[in-house]
Order: sequence, then C-alpha cells, then structure tokens
Amino acid sequence: GQNLSFGEAHPEIVRAAAERQLAWATAAMELEPAVGALVMGHTHAAAAIETSPGRWYLNPGAWLDGHRYATLDADGARLHQFS
Repeated sequence: GQNLSFGEAHPEIVRAAAERQLAWATAAMELEPAVGALVMGHTHAAAAIETSPGRWYLNPGAWLDGHRYATLDADGARLHQFS
C-alpha cells in the first residue's frame, strides 16, 4: 500500500489546525510586545510567517513528514529540510 503522511491523508484537518494555531500565536504575540517569535509544531503544516514587522510565527511541521526545521536570524525566518 501507499504510505501517506497525516497531512496528505487529512488535508482539511491539517489546514484547520494550522489556521487555529496561527491565529492563537498572532494573538499571543500581540499581548506580549517583547516576544519577537513564537515557535509551535506538530500540525504537519510547516510555516514561517512574519505576522507583523520583525515578528515571526514558526512551525516546522511534524518531524516525521518532511524532515523540516526552522531557523531565525537577523535576516528573518526560514524553513529547511534535512537531507
């Protein structure tokens, strides 16, 4: 049989969870002006989103599908993939 990741098998669930996580993270950062980045995971939906100038929401996804990780430096946030 075919080996599908959770995100491939249930895209609507993953999309909805990722949207809720981003909304929560954005609201949390608005409440805490000193927070420049908020990192979350396990949604199977990788993202590096600048929610406002210089403030980042990072989610490398899930470690089992995609083998991704995120970095954040003075130039911004990026997603990478282990090879």
